[in-house]
Amino acid sequence: MVQARNRNSVALRTLQIGAGIVAVLFFFNGRYPALLRDAELKAFDLRMYAQGTRKPSGRVVIAAIDDKSIAQLGRWPWPRTVLARLTAALKSYNAAVVGFDLVFSERDYYDLQRERGADGARMSALRATAVSNDEAFADAIRAQGNTFIGYSLQVGSGDGNQEITPGFVDKIDAPAPLVYDHVRLAERGLLPPVPQAVAYLPNLGVINRAARGAGYFDTPTDADAVFRSEMMVIRLGKLYCEPLILALVSAYTNRAPTTVALADFGVAGVGVGAVKIPVDEQGRMLVNFRGPAHTFPYYSVSDVIAHRVPAAALANKIVLVGASALGVGDRWSTPMGADFPGVEIHANAIDNILQGDFIQRSDTTTGVAIVAAAIMGLTVSAAVAYLSASWSLVAAAAMICGYFVLAQYLLMADGLLVGVLFPIITAFVTYAGLASYRFIREERENRVLRHAINESR
Repeated sequence: MVQARNRNSVALRTLQIGAGIVAVLFFFNGRYPALLRDAELKAFDLRMYAQGTRKPSGRVVIAAIDDKSIAQLGRWPWPRTVLARLTAALKSYNAAVVGFDLVFSERDYYDLQRERGADGARMSALRATAVSNDEAFADAIRAQGNTFIGYSLQVGSGDGNQEITPGFVDKIDAPAPLVYDHVRLAERGLLPPVPQAVAYLPNLGVINRAARGAGYFDTPTDADAVFRSEMMVIRLGKLYCEPLILALVSAYTNRAPTTVALADFGVAGVGVGAVKIPVDEQGRMLVNFRGPAHTFPYYSVSDVIAHRVPAAALANKIVLVGASALGVGDRWSTPMGADFPGVEIHANAIDNILQGDFIQRSDTTTGVAIVAAAIMGLTVSAAVAYLSASWSLVAAAAMICGYFVLAQYLLMADGLLVGVLFPIITAFVTYAGLASYRFIREERENRVLRHAINESR
């Protein structure tokens, strides 16, 4: 009877110590969230990389400004007559939608050089009779009929005193950037906490007017400067702007309407047609990468212009035009590796929307990890309290491995991103602390018992 009471007392004390360890871990995680945040992001990268390469839908291809094209067509930037030839070639290939992951905010360099070398009379003649490179490009865009261009936003820093970057403007030029077809506000007149831009970099009017529309191509990095998501809505003044990737999907799906739902906590949802795009409260969509760089089909711009690309490769496709050459600079770190072409980040995001296979990360999935950490910590405490040392070790190891397998299954099968580090660390630290306590207690009891035996002799 006394022994049973002592065992229950020891078990209760073990449970109390385990609950204390869990409480301390929760306190530190809540007080210093950055301690695990970056490590959790790296763990996500490894989990994404473990999925390997998956075949894209085949509806998105890239016309690349690559090293081959630069070698054949001259140094970048090219005269916009080259881009006009590219756009005309894409029209002849029957490309469904064309998206330029580029901004054309300044006049063509070669036009300016030609004008600077002309005298007054020749300048008047040029302006009266010559078609500029920008106009030639605009004519080709207009003829293609379904071309979209990009632009850049300057997102506010939040302090209200941010200076506008040279070249950017805070007044909207006509035609205005693309905005959502439908904006749903939780309360009329309430501005939700959506990322806000203080200015944008508009395209030249002649090109902007020729395009079907302009969508921003800004993508946010996480705290470790890795691109993992696309920002799906940014407010510019009173406009809720639409990203280039969503504009391309909408055009490809017979102008499916775009929708953003806003709540007092931020972005509640984004959609295009019947497709609901999971975003977090800031409006970020995690990109479900298909694989490392060059998983999507790349075709050199020079080959497209020369019609060396098979007709079926571009027909009825979304064609993204962007830079992949090493010297151009549009290359970034992603979960699938560093030196990743920015245009392919957009290609992955577009393919996610077309196929509807997303990765979901929000306060809800964060809450799941928190609850799991509490359950695992307390269950490990109970195992150490009531099982033998060997069986409690087996139980703790099985729980940790089981949770990781479950979290990885949810990511790969259902696209749910549930954190793994905090629950696993909670279970491990709790077990290690209680196992140490148990060892010390049992060692002390053994010393007392040995001393008593020696005294009895």
